[in-house]
Parts: sequence; C-alpha cells; structure tokens
Amino acid sequence: MTNPGSAKISILIIDDEDLIQHLGRRVLEHEGYTVYTAGDSQEAARLMDLYRNEIKLAIIDIVMPDIEGTTLGSMLRKINPSLTLLFSSGYGLTVEVQELMAQGGVDFIDKPFTRDDIVKKVQSLVVSPSVR
Repeated sequence: MTNPGSAKISILIIDDEDLIQHLGRRVLEHEGYTVYTAGDSQEAARLMDLYRNEIKLAIIDIVMPDIEGTTLGSMLRKINPSLTLLFSSGYGLTVEVQELMAQGGVDFIDKPFTRDDIVKKVQSLVVSPSVR
C-alpha cells in the first residue's frame, strides 16, 4: 500500500549487507518512496552528490567496513545540510549517535527491524519531520 505522504521523497540506504539494501529498497518502494542503495561510503557520496536535492533521508549502518557510519553521515550532510539521518545497528545506540540526535534531524533504529518498524520510523522522519 502506497503512503500518500511518500510521493516524491527519496531515501538513500547505506549498508554493506546486500540483503539489508535489497529488503529495505523493496519495503520502502512498496510504500511509494524512491530508494537508492549504496554498499560503501564512496558510492553513498556519489549518489548523494547526484541526487542532493532529491534525497531527504539517509539510512546508514553504523558499522561499515570502510568508514564509521556517523562520520559518513557528517560527510553526506556537507553535501546536503538538510538531510535527515537514520542510523541503524545491531549493536545498540552509540554515544556518538546520541550526541547527534541531540542536535536534531537524526534518529536510530535497532537491527534487526521489522517491516512495520522501518516504515513507521521513516514516515515519522520524512512525512512528519516535526516529530524529530
């Protein structure tokens, strides 16, 4: 079922696990979002540069092989300062993410998450940004 608030909202999923990228894309596209995926920081930066005015939310794995997720989030915000960041991890909420959350425009979701978990979290961040 497509969410009427999702029209013309693009999301960038950055995770080194292909399965997370694939499932995230499938779930969020089903909700009506445009979804781009990246498996590393270079691809994420390339996509963000190309679609800087279109991508409203980046879902970023905190533990990446080539870069810390919080560092990547900061890099992407240099390209698009209004970008909302949703960090994900199976290791729990880090102090770095908590500090970023206090600044606004940042949230966290535990892995593994359900389809409903990710849909509700994304909706709260991009459809109703005042919730952040």
